[in-house]
Amino acid sequence: LDADAKLSIIWTINPVTYAGVNSMTEALRSRFIGMAWNYPTSADIGKVIDWTDIEEATVKEPLLTLAQDVYALKLKGEVDYALSIRDVAQFADHYRTIEGTKKLATALSEVVLIKFAEPSERELVRLRINDTFNLNI
Repeated sequence: LDADAKLSIIWTINPVTYAGVNSMTEALRSRFIGMAWNYPTSADIGKVIDWTDIEEATVKEPLLTLAQDVYALKLKGEVDYALSIRDVAQFADHYRTIEGTKKLATALSEVVLIKFAEPSERELVRLRINDTFNLNI
């Protein structure tokens, strides 16, 4: 932002491929300047999430890998949803609240798998989870 700016408005929109997106009208779009961002890297996601009390080697790193893998599946048209930074933050927050020996499987099921309504997509992501975390959900 300009150092002397009195007012700045930041507007974000999801890609048009997302369900329920209301596109900006041409007249409104003509008033904006901006940029399109690519899907964040694992390093980008890793910097903005609170990883307190989350094991790096067994949870954080595999989760960041899974997010990139799911995004690659979306690019290939194999799933309709890519995990967002909000999803990763939600996972971290939920993971910290779960107790017991199955906390990783529970968090992955309740935060990640639930995002995929289509059974074939959910199964594809479940298999990725199993391979990435060496876990059977």
